[in-house]
Amino acid sequence: MQYRIALEYDGYAAHEERAVYDAERDERMAARGWIVVRARADDLRDPSRVLAELRAAFDKRPH
Repeated sequence: MQYRIALEYDGYAAHEERAVYDAERDERMAARGWIVVRARADDLRDPSRVLAELRAAFDKRPH
């Protein structure tokens, strides 16, 4: 079974000026059936948003 769910971490150094590129990449992945959930440094302190998005992504996929 393939869920095609990606968790991407946007670290400051790697993604500071890549927002447009990342958004375009997410669109290309979505066109291939992937759900992309993005995490940031704030999510390491409080992961509730990321966990909720991951739960929603898994709920969209057949079990």
